[in-house]
Amino acid sequence: MTINHVHSTLRASESELVSLAQKGDSGAFEQLVELYEGRIRSFFALQLKDPAQAEDLSQDTFVLAYQRLQSFDNSFPFYPWLKGIALNVLRNDRRRRKPESLNEEWAWALQSAHAGPFEDYDVLQALRMCVQKLEGPARELVTARYLEGLSLTDVAAHTGRDPHSLSMALVRIRGVLRDCMTESLENAR
Repeated sequence: MTINHVHSTLRASESELVSLAQKGDSGAFEQLVELYEGRIRSFFALQLKDPAQAEDLSQDTFVLAYQRLQSFDNSFPFYPWLKGIALNVLRNDRRRRKPESLNEEWAWALQSAHAGPFEDYDVLQALRMCVQKLEGPARELVTARYLEGLSLTDVAAHTGRDPHSLSMALVRIRGVLRDCMTESLENAR
């Protein structure tokens, strides 16, 4: 019998570890961390230039995973779920570190929507028109987040909504604005 075989037979399966961790066994969760911390840390190290930041985000990922463990469906593999949490941690970290400006956000959206030779003035006019077309709550959210420069946390506190749901709403609104602007700019050609 090889050392690896002995080691693997001593260790519970991933599914068993998750099940035990969901029942409150902290040792089982520690084993899950041991199984995946290298992969998660490597994921962050490839995305970031700062090893300390990669380590911090890796730890944040496991803290969130532990907090959300009860919501995990153990009939699915654990690592893809954990990697999804890591992706969200990375996105949230990038949002916190780089404040979004209105022009940067829509310039990026427009680059992916079309490649036409439009003047900045045309783009800004289309943006203003499309924002005006938004219905009340959507327009208020865009105004607070991008024109007033409030953080999602501040907007959430002001509106009484969850920051995550606000973030998802902004993704949808940006898509609507991008489509509206693209149509407007195409019609102006």
